Amino acid sequence: MQETAALRSPTHPQTWRLWVLKQPVLWFCVALIVRLAAAVILHLYSVSAGYEGFIVEANADDQKYWQIATLLFNNRPAVWVPNIFPYVLVAVFKVFGFSLVSAKLLSIVFGSLVVYMSVKIGRLLLTSRPGPTAPEAREIRWRLNAIGLILTFYPTALYHSTQLSKEPLLVFLGLGAFYSALRFLTKPNAKAFSFLSVYLIFLYGFREYAAIIFVVCMAVFVLLYWNSGSARKIAYISSFLFAAAVVPYLLGYGWFATGYMIPLLRTDVISGWHQRSARGGSALDIVLDFNNPVQFAVNYVYSFCTHMFGPFPWQLRSATHFVALPEAVALWWLLRAWIKGVVSFFRFRARPGQLLLMFSIVYSGAIALFNGNLGTGMRLRMLSFSLFIIYALVNGPFLRLVGLKPPEAPS
Repeated sequence: MQETAALRSPTHPQTWRLWVLKQPVLWFCVALIVRLAAAVILHLYSVSAGYEGFIVEANADDQKYWQIATLLFNNRPAVWVPNIFPYVLVAVFKVFGFSLVSAKLLSIVFGSLVVYMSVKIGRLLLTSRPGPTAPEAREIRWRLNAIGLILTFYPTALYHSTQLSKEPLLVFLGLGAFYSALRFLTKPNAKAFSFLSVYLIFLYGFREYAAIIFVVCMAVFVLLYWNSGSARKIAYISSFLFAAAVVPYLLGYGWFATGYMIPLLRTDVISGWHQRSARGGSALDIVLDFNNPVQFAVNYVYSFCTHMFGPFPWQLRSATHFVALPEAVALWWLLRAWIKGVVSFFRFRARPGQLLLMFSIVYSGAIALFNGNLGTGMRLRMLSFSLFIIYALVNGPFLRLVGLKPPEAPS
């Protein structure tokens, strides 16, 4: 208890600052070492196998981004640029030189920063709990170490952090947006809102629907669950709606991203995306038939469960699929926290941390609607997986396994 008192006491600011910096930086260093080692091994294997350092898969995304970035770097027009990632690669090439290694180092660094930001979010949620629900220092360390450990060795994230992939940078931007949003909800200020806006702009540039879902979840959470006066709620919701309208408009998607969203809401577009993705050996064989409402509902629930908690053992068709099984086991282990969190929404007892759970559910639901491929689904859900792991390890009862008493209320 003496350590806890020193941690919480305002008379020991230096102890507090050192402790705050300790675990996020520690896990960043661990994640960086692990990713560097894995990247070297996979790069050497890819070169020796004749893939020239790229992902061992024909027409993989890394090769497409490399080709587009090469054209842009040489001041040649590209027929199609899917997002701003090729421009980021061009900037990296201009600073560090034109090489695949430079691009991979970008993924390694931001993959490590994802772990760093995840531990920071967990620390923010744990240390901002009021009164009797505030955990002791030992419990905080256990929970933050669990977050760092799982996300350091999270198979899908570890793999993409060693390749030319936009996912590590995208996930970092998403986590940065959530960290700023939680700071804003905990203590509203212009600085947090400014950082939130910047993260949101770049998130739009990488994956539009992720930013749109974030804005929707943020607005709903503030409206229904945030404990604040009506005047402040109206002011903050107005601010979020203003950002949600202006940011996509400046990026060319129309007010409130209507130019992007309206075409996607057509059933033929949704079916087309789902069918095109459900190809190859990783196809989930889930058919979403809008002409049969009952069959659609059943198959959609199955698709959602797969993207939220999968892959399930019967969906594994190759040795590479088994690599994703440990992350599914982690989700099953934390299923109780997910159920309790969902129940708390209906009881209107949600706290700021449950914004993470809300996003992970809605985001997984969106992926389940458009995607029918196991490998693509594991890649697309990296952001929602990371957020759920943070939420569950902050709120879940897993600490009974190590002899610690969990808190009674979620954050």
